[in-house]
Amino acid sequence: MEERLYKKHDIEFFELFNNFYVFIANEQIAVSVKKETLEKLVKLKTAKNISLNSLKCSNDKSYSFINKLFENSLIQKHNTIKAPDFLYNSNMLSLVHTQRCNLNCRYCFAHDKSDKFDMSIETAKNAIDFFIKDFAPKNNYYSIDLTGAGEPLVNKKFIIAIVEYIKKLRDEGYNIFPAFITNGMLLDDEWGKIILENKISWAISLDGDKKHQEMIRKGSDYDKIIQNYLKLKNSTKWLHYGIRCTYSSENYAFVDIFESIYKVAFGFPITINPARTRPNDFGDFSEEKVDDLLQEYDKFCLYLLKLSLNLDLGRINSYFSGESYFRKFIGSILNKSKTIYRCSAGIQNIAINNEGNIFICTSMTGENEALLGNIHTGINLEKQNYIKKIYADNIPTCSICWARYNCAGSCMAESLYRTGKFGSVLPIKCKINKHLIKLAIFYCHQLYTKKPDILQYIQEKH
Repeated sequence: MEERLYKKHDIEFFELFNNFYVFIANEQIAVSVKKETLEKLVKLKTAKNISLNSLKCSNDKSYSFINKLFENSLIQKHNTIKAPDFLYNSNMLSLVHTQRCNLNCRYCFAHDKSDKFDMSIETAKNAIDFFIKDFAPKNNYYSIDLTGAGEPLVNKKFIIAIVEYIKKLRDEGYNIFPAFITNGMLLDDEWGKIILENKISWAISLDGDKKHQEMIRKGSDYDKIIQNYLKLKNSTKWLHYGIRCTYSSENYAFVDIFESIYKVAFGFPITINPARTRPNDFGDFSEEKVDDLLQEYDKFCLYLLKLSLNLDLGRINSYFSGESYFRKFIGSILNKSKTIYRCSAGIQNIAINNEGNIFICTSMTGENEALLGNIHTGINLEKQNYIKKIYADNIPTCSICWARYNCAGSCMAESLYRTGKFGSVLPIKCKINKHLIKLAIFYCHQLYTKKPDILQYIQEKH
């Protein structure tokens, strides 16, 4: 019988909150072990490979446990995974129709807020036609993001014309819907009517409490935003999809952020994600602040665990129905799902600007390296194929990392801004992501042993 060898980078052993775990990457299996077992595993990992045959000869109970663990897994010698041809059942087009904004957020990546970048209605219609008929003609759901690179509601005439065009396409049989995220300052009854009539999904973006919101987003009036939000949340019913919070190095006390938002958004999705910053920009995390960030994530994980054990379904549903950065790691561990691509930018999701140029994503609009084609000439397939090759098993550093199927590398925009090319691995992000994966394993294990019903509830509902 051929001996099976376990590559060292497929297995991680770690301690967290006085719990000891083995994580097998290729299987997405996490197992709680005793401290002495973990110590023996760490010694085994110093070898070139972990061999089953070497374990069988030992009578030690820890080794017997390890042997059974590995024997019951399905890791093969050649475990490289081929990138899939598709990721999801939907495609998203971001129309970068304006960079104008009524606020001046300190970490904003749209630096020129004049109207010279405003998109014409004709260009937008052509972009949508290209998207549904040429880019993804056989898909069954299309999302049109009207957020742009600024505040979408300053471009009212444009929004009204485009959502009416989308409605016309929907009447023709296309499963297509518009959406936008707004800072909330301009929301009023008229916008509520437009949202309802055109089935626009919407959310607002906040930076937590009043202090941080008004400090980071210059020109914002927190009280007015909340007043506008609450009014439209009730009037637009199912079309409202929550509050999205951006955290940065100036605001990352996650428990406080979540609680301040939950008081406003209870019953609806809450999303907490990092700002996409350029090196040394406002809010960028330095090496010195990363450890503090991880400590705040530790607190939030324990807080989330407490909510779960206490069956606080209101807060649990609000968090898990959102798309938070930490939440995605919990989902991957809970469902044993492998993340091959970091995201679907340039593959299923694209951004189009006022000139009809196609970019990999909104945050890289205007960057030549991220230019993917034009709505009149089509997609540059060579460039898109290059993007398709940036996946977990095909990034040299990621391919030998135990976290590759839960992380899949760095954000392409951040890689470009920090290194000048896509697919580069950012050490700070690696450190953060590995820690969050371990926290996710801890969270799932604690619920599995103490409240398996709530774990099943989260898995089935979210």
